[in-house]
Amino acid sequence: MRCTWRQMLLATLPARYARYMGADWSSTNQIAADGQAMYVPNGLRVAESLLLRQFSAEDIAVCYPDQLDLFVGEDTRAVGIHAHNPLGITFATDV
Repeated sequence: MRCTWRQMLLATLPARYARYMGADWSSTNQIAADGQAMYVPNGLRVAESLLLRQFSAEDIAVCYPDQLDLFVGEDTRAVGIHAHNPLGITFATDV
């Protein structure tokens, strides 16, 4: 329960006060040795596993936007983009 109120509070907190609440809004992501994302939402992993049924692992990449240039090129046929919460709707909106 503690986590829920903290998330709701931080969603409304102006950035200049974040340090007083111990908020860490780091945009650093963990990347595997090959440049792909280490941790992504489960839905992306499901899409990746479905693609692996038809394509080889060398033809599929799950990466962060900063690493797109490593994987997208002239031979790229499709790019899928995942946007968590693109409308700014929080988990509490459905409650």
